[in-house]
Amino acid sequence: MKAVKKAWIMGAFALIASLALAGANGEKAMAAKKKSLSKAKITLSKKSYTYDGKKKKPAVTVKLGKKKVKKKYYTVKYTKNKKPGTAKVTIKAKKGKKAQYQGKKVKTFKIKKASRKLVPARSSYSAVEGDGAFQIVAKPSKGSGTVTYSCSTSNVIKVTKTGKVTVVKKFEKGCKNLSKQTKDTIKKATAKVKMSVPATAYYKAASKTVTVTINKKPVRKVNTVESIKNYKYPTLPYACETKKLTDLDWSVVSKYQVPGLAPTADDDWIKEYVQCNNLCPQGICIAGDYMLTTAYCMDNIHNSCIFIYNNKTGEYLRTLVLKDQKTHVGGITYDSKNKNVWVCHSKKDKVTGLYSLQKITYSELKQYAAGKKSCILSSTANLQKIPTKPSTISYCEKDGYIWVAQFSDTALSQNDNDEEDEEETDNDATNEPKMYAYEYKNGTLSQVRRINNTAIEDYLGVHTTDETREIEQNGETKEEKVVVVDEVYRNTGVLAKQDLKKGDILYKAGGQRMETGEQLENLLAKCKDGDRVEIEIHRTVLQQDTVSGSSVQVEKAEVLTDQLVIGTRGEIVFRIIPPYVQGVTFTKSGKTIFSCSYGRNTTKKKFISQLLVYGATEADNPSGMGEMELAVALPPMVEEVEMVGEEVYMIFESAASKYLEGTDGKGQSMNPIDQIVAVKLKLD
Repeated sequence: MKAVKKAWIMGAFALIASLALAGANGEKAMAAKKKSLSKAKITLSKKSYTYDGKKKKPAVTVKLGKKKVKKKYYTVKYTKNKKPGTAKVTIKAKKGKKAQYQGKKVKTFKIKKASRKLVPARSSYSAVEGDGAFQIVAKPSKGSGTVTYSCSTSNVIKVTKTGKVTVVKKFEKGCKNLSKQTKDTIKKATAKVKMSVPATAYYKAASKTVTVTINKKPVRKVNTVESIKNYKYPTLPYACETKKLTDLDWSVVSKYQVPGLAPTADDDWIKEYVQCNNLCPQGICIAGDYMLTTAYCMDNIHNSCIFIYNNKTGEYLRTLVLKDQKTHVGGITYDSKNKNVWVCHSKKDKVTGLYSLQKITYSELKQYAAGKKSCILSSTANLQKIPTKPSTISYCEKDGYIWVAQFSDTALSQNDNDEEDEEETDNDATNEPKMYAYEYKNGTLSQVRRINNTAIEDYLGVHTTDETREIEQNGETKEEKVVVVDEVYRNTGVLAKQDLKKGDILYKAGGQRMETGEQLENLLAKCKDGDRVEIEIHRTVLQQDTVSGSSVQVEKAEVLTDQLVIGTRGEIVFRIIPPYVQGVTFTKSGKTIFSCSYGRNTTKKKFISQLLVYGATEADNPSGMGEMELAVALPPMVEEVEMVGEEVYMIFESAASKYLEGTDGKGQSMNPIDQIVAVKLKLD
């Protein structure tokens, strides 16, 4: 019995073994029949790419002989397919019962380094013999890397590896003093500065060359009195009373020296009034015990500045440097009611699209003047954002408003645009040039009413921009148009529970989805005082969250809904003004005086340098002025003006180096003036 059982077991094992052997042999036979992908021809849709930070996945075609292998029989794997170099595509046969192929094959393609540019802050640079050192700056358009600088013309300038430029060239003395103030030849020398940034793992090396021009120190002399007397005054084309400056009681305010002008540059440098030989004067005002003037660097190298003088003696006290501000500083004024000095900054903020006025309190000014405070004013200190590019500014004692005017050349034809290119204009084809009123209350400077974005500002007290944002929806990225708050001017009566804030999305209003500011404005324009409108706001806020046991701030989305109660429209306070306005001031009775000019060689009547006097504004018409009462022809290039007692103080830019010597190739300024000029108009 035992023998039979043993025999049965042995037979079973033998059967199993034979079946296994047969199966293995069958699999080997089947495998032998499968074609290998190692012999396949692999074609990629693209053999070469340029790095852009994204993974590259060229389409794959697989052929064995003339037969195309279907995609269901193989897998595709991409490796090293993002960074520059050699990327791999691995085609591998799928396994399983339905498998028809075996093996794998690797195909490669190239990812090249991306090209980039080296972008200098300026395309060219210029300086004057004797100028201090200045900085050349350039940045790569993409990627990182340290930019190095070099120059082979060491007899003109020396350049450090970090881009610091020192003027070496010294010209011979004795430039011709021409009896006729027309053209003079100014010697100049040029040097090429090469900027280089090495290649990185992702980007190619880049280089750029800029030209540095060194001009001979200007030596042309200026006699302000003779310039005023000898100027050929044109006839002004107005129906009101017209005068020449020489017809009136005028004088040179000799107690003040305007620093930085070409005739005084050497002396100013020695006395350490300036650190720039190419300044251009712009603004003027009386602030209590002080006289203030502004100036900017015409080479855009040095920071703009404010010169502080003792108002009684005319003694120069200090130069206040506006750190990181290289704007025109075209206007300066003193608000005697709130005891603040206001300075115009004409550079637009890239984020908000707004301009700014900078406030300096009178107590701060006293400290600057006495040397008790560093004479470097931060560019971000006490900035008030405004929507209009400020060309000039003036405080009116009669109405208590700070008036900001725009320089406009809307009257120019295309053929006239090359007359002068230094003015920063603010043109609007749909509007005449305007001057806007601002009120300073409770630490905030507010425009009495914004002209553009009309309905939104009227009712919401905000300025908006249209944006397109990417959103995640059902696992896909889509674009969505939204209306975003970029500036809040007031919050009174906006929302009962939540104030509008910068960055808020005005998602819905009146049940309608808001995609553009125009759409929102049209909706609100149909409303009247007291109407209620449902409004939905989307806001991103920082909240505390716990990650891995630690508390961190993360972004969270909030949806706020409330009823908006429509408020009363604000009063429009602005004045239509003449073109080419450089300065504005007011008499005690409220008469308005504009200084207007354009270009250094005013041969065309519309470019005539002049004072225009308008009657006082009527109480029931804040947006208008009285009739023009007087027009006074002036020598060219008058800038800002200031009412001082019964006199109008005027500052001119005609003695600035570029204009005086014509170093830009546009000719020399006519009848240059390098001092402050006063004129009695006897208006009140």
